[in-house]
Amino acid sequence: MLEADRLMIKQAMHIPSIKRRIEKGDSQYKKTEILHSVKRIYKKLRLYRMVHQGLVTRYIRNQDKEITEGTVGFPFDEFLQRRIDNVEKSESEMKTIIEKEQGESS
Repeated sequence: MLEADRLMIKQAMHIPSIKRRIEKGDSQYKKTEILHSVKRIYKKLRLYRMVHQGLVTRYIRNQDKEITEGTVGFPFDEFLQRRIDNVEKSESEMKTIIEKEQGESS
């Protein structure tokens, strides 16, 4: 990873996330286009996680059907599924917040 990328990631980690700003009711993030963008981001992230899980599973199974752990020793099926579950949970939480925000602004 490039040093510039590391710096950008480090800086981003110190800025409140869009999700946190929406949860706190930051009026700048109540705009309809931002809320729709957040919903699209979660949808794309969930799709990415699912495709990634499928590719990893197929690749590893093609190498050796007995392999159940990834390179760092985690059961990769469970590890990747937890990533999907986390995105789905967060997506559901944001959907509830967004629906509430949109209901209040109507």
